[in-house]
Amino acid sequence: MKIYYSNIAAIKTDLLPSIGVLVSYYGLKKLRRPDFCDSLFLDSGAFSAWNQGVEIDIDSYIEFIKEQKERADIYCVLDNILSGEESFLNYTRMLDKGLSPVPCYHYGEPSSLLKRYIEISDYVALGGIAKKGKKERIVWLDRIFSIYPFPLVKFHGFGIQDRSILLRYPWWSVDSSSAHVMARFGGICTPWGDYKINPEVNSKDLRWISPNAEKIIIEWVSELGFSYDEAQANSPEGTIIRSAINVIYYEELSKLAPRKFSFGKKRFGFV
Repeated sequence: MKIYYSNIAAIKTDLLPSIGVLVSYYGLKKLRRPDFCDSLFLDSGAFSAWNQGVEIDIDSYIEFIKEQKERADIYCVLDNILSGEESFLNYTRMLDKGLSPVPCYHYGEPSSLLKRYIEISDYVALGGIAKKGKKERIVWLDRIFSIYPFPLVKFHGFGIQDRSILLRYPWWSVDSSSAHVMARFGGICTPWGDYKINPEVNSKDLRWISPNAEKIIIEWVSELGFSYDEAQANSPEGTIIRSAINVIYYEELSKLAPRKFSFGKKRFGFV
C-alpha cells in the first residue's frame, strides 16, 4: 500500500524519508515536487472547491495537467460531488484529450457506475466517505472489496484517516493528512496511540503522561533517530520533527496492509 501525504508538500526538510505526496489543483498556482517526494498524486480539489461554492473549469484543469504532467505521476479526474454522471463525462472527456486520469467513484452513487469505470480502468479512487459513520464506511467498502478483489482492481482511498479502515482492506494506495495535522497540533502517532507531547497544548491532552508511559515513548522516538525534547518543541522545527516521526510510523503501518480482503473478518484487533 502506497500512502500519499497531503498538507505536507510545502515542508522544506531532509528529515523525511522518500514518500508519496498529494497536492490539490484547487488553489494551486504552480506544481512543485518536494525533494522528499518519490511519487506525486494530483487531486482536482473538487470537494474543497464545492464546499466554497467554486466550480473548477474542466478545460483549465486539462491544460494544467498537460503542462505539468512531467511532475505529476498520478492525477485524478475532475469529479462532480453532486453528480456521478457528470464525473463520468469529465472522465471520458479527459480520456478523449489524451490523458489517463484515475476515475473516482463516490459513496451513494449507483454500483453500475463503478462497473463502468472498472471496464475502462483497473485503478479507481473511492471517495465521499470522510463524513460517513464508521459502520456506513465498512458496509460500503466491504461490498466493493468483496466484489472487486485485488489485483483485479486497484483502489485508492481518498482521505483515509481511520487506521482500522486503512488496515482492513488491500488498498493499492490511500491519501491522508493525519501525519502533518497531528504534528501541527503538537502530537505524534505511535504504535500505542496518538499522543500530544508539546507541553504548550491543552493540559487535558497531556493526561496520558506518567513516568512509565513517557519513558516508553521517549525510547521509541529515540529508536527512530530523534530527540524527544526537540520533538516536543513549540516551534516550526518541532512540528517538522513530529511530522517526520508520524510519517515513519505510517510508512511502517502500511507494511501491515492485507494482500486480500476476507469478508467479515476482524483485522489487527481494530474492528
